[in-house]
Amino acid sequence: MVVLRDATGAVDAHDSARASPPAERPHIALWTTELEASVVGRLCVMTFEDLPEGWLSRPLRDSRLTDDVLDLVVSGRDRDQGAIHLLLCDKGDRIMQPCAVGELNNSSASYTQREIIEPFARVCRDLEPEGSLLVAIARSRGLVMTDDDRGWHQAAIDVCREYGLRLLGVHVVTHSGSVRLPDYAS
Repeated sequence: MVVLRDATGAVDAHDSARASPPAERPHIALWTTELEASVVGRLCVMTFEDLPEGWLSRPLRDSRLTDDVLDLVVSGRDRDQGAIHLLLCDKGDRIMQPCAVGELNNSSASYTQREIIEPFARVCRDLEPEGSLLVAIARSRGLVMTDDDRGWHQAAIDVCREYGLRLLGVHVVTHSGSVRLPDYAS
């Protein structure tokens, strides 16, 4: 089940096509108003001051703009604790909603990478059938691609293909910078 909260706090729950996860697994929710809640996902507050004017109306196809936006969206806390950020984009590749799944080393361990990405892809497709997704893997250090990064990348490729979304890229974002994983599908 994916839970959405609008600006008034109203809840809109969407049942997934499969049964609910077992009780011992934590619930993954897409939160759009909780900023510092202890839930897994939350809205990313945009306060970065070095972005070009009108950046929200620009498509995330330019690597410099994408790097700056990811630097804004991926918090220092998420880099410290590990997180996956998914930017839901419209058919023009402009951000509709930045989302985060945090504390990956703790609460999300019982979910596969695909199970974590899939609810966000479903919401993106429901909001914008011709939309796209940009994925960022947040960690404190290490810009060399790991097997875990490859797993996230492949899961994003597979889920986007299944939901008819375009994958704009998968990036690793650390305190010292970011790097885009090569575009390939296996």
